[in-house]
Amino acid sequence: LKVYDWEELSIDNIEASTRSWISFDGLSVTSIQGDLQLSQLNWRAGDKKLDPINNLALAYHWQNEGSSQKIMIDQFGFSWSGHRCDFGDIAIEKTSDLGLMSLERLDLNCIGRLAVSTGLLSEPLQQRLKVSMPAGTLDNIQVQLPWAKSAPVSVMDEFKFEAQLNQVSMRAYEGAPSGSGIDGYIEASAKGGN
Repeated sequence: LKVYDWEELSIDNIEASTRSWISFDGLSVTSIQGDLQLSQLNWRAGDKKLDPINNLALAYHWQNEGSSQKIMIDQFGFSWSGHRCDFGDIAIEKTSDLGLMSLERLDLNCIGRLAVSTGLLSEPLQQRLKVSMPAGTLDNIQVQLPWAKSAPVSVMDEFKFEAQLNQVSMRAYEGAPSGSGIDGYIEASAKGGN
């Protein structure tokens, strides 16, 4: 499936089913909703075959509201390399200048292992993730970022990231200390963060 080739990631084959319902207003599509059940996705990074993604399931809803579009994904999760990766609900809204995303949960261990397995990261980042082995979750993530490259400077200042840390841990790496069982809150903006 060479058409599904992105940044050296490609899909070899896929076993999945989906069903959708489409709503129209005249000849314009106003919403699409449905569900996806993916039994197995075999993929690779360059010439390296990766462990398949299995049992991916989600429900989706896309809505066009004129000046904005919304995508909602419910109960996104899958199995990979013997582990279950659950991300919960995802909502994305695109306006003319900004993209807004909320994510219920980001499994740091799953994302870190997936990223390392592809071999597509820079060598320093690849090594950092291999050694530090981040774990735990970021919960209730909210991201706001400029959507268009031509967005005015005032919109560029609108970048924001917020998340709750839930039992986050990592091993020490090059002067960065180790930590475990870390709960808390993190926020960042174009002007700084805590």
